[in-house]
Amino acid sequence: MPMEFRIEGLYDYRTIQLLVNKNQINDLGVHFSPKSLNFLQHRQFFSMLEKLSAGRYQFYLNFTGERSNVICHLLDELWNKLAELDYIDCEVWLEFEDASTEILDQIEEMIRPNIAKMIKGVYWHYRPSI
Repeated sequence: MPMEFRIEGLYDYRTIQLLVNKNQINDLGVHFSPKSLNFLQHRQFFSMLEKLSAGRYQFYLNFTGERSNVICHLLDELWNKLAELDYIDCEVWLEFEDASTEILDQIEEMIRPNIAKMIKGVYWHYRPSI
C-alpha cells in the first residue's frame, strides 16, 4: 500500500519541488494565521504555486481568527490562480483552529458555487475553554 504524506510548514520551494518530483508528496498544508509558527503570507503561497510543476495537489488551508470575507477573498484568488496555471483536479480542504459554526455558515453563503466545488471538506479543531 503506497504511503501518502502531507507537508506543513515547509515553504522552501526547492525542497517542495524535490519531493513533488520524486512523487513523495501531493498534499501541502498552509497556515495563514500570523500567530502560527508556520505562517505563510497569501502572496508567498501564490508565488509558490506558480513555481510548482503542474499536478494534482491537495491543499490544506489552515485559518485561525480570520474573518469570513478574508477567507472568501483568498479562495476566490486561489480559484483564479489554479485556473490560470491549469491545475485541474486540485482539492482544497479548509481547517479552522478557533472558528465558530457561524463563520462556516457565513463562508458558505458568500462563496461562489464553482469555488464551493473545489472545497472537498472542512476540518474544525475544537478546543473547549478550560
